[in-house]
Amino acid sequence: MHRIKNVSFIGMAGCGKSTIGKALSKNLGINFTDTDLLIEEKFKASLEQIKKNNGYKFVRRAEEEVILSLDKHIKIISTGGSAVYSEKSMFHLSSFSKIVYINTPL
Repeated sequence: MHRIKNVSFIGMAGCGKSTIGKALSKNLGINFTDTDLLIEEKFKASLEQIKKNNGYKFVRRAEEEVILSLDKHIKIISTGGSAVYSEKSMFHLSSFSKIVYINTPL
C-alpha cells in the first residue's frame, strides 16, 4: 500500500493554501486542518478580532502554539501567513511533513 506523506502549505495570506489543502484532502480522502481555524476555535473569535484585541504578535504566538501541537496524524495542513516567521514552527512541521511553498504574485 502506498503511504501518503504529510504536506504543510506555507505562503502569504490569501495565496490559496486553504483552498489547495481542502481540494487535495477531498481528492485523496485524507484529513486536513487549517491553523487559522484552530486559532479562531481556541479563542472563539475571528483572526481579525483576535488581532484587533491583542495585537499581531499575540496572533503569531498563538499560531506557533497551535502548530507545535500538531502531529503526523494530520495529513494536510494549511498554515497561517506568518508561520514562516517562527523557526520552531517550521522545524516542527518539517519533522513530519513536506513543506510546500505557494508562491503567487501580489
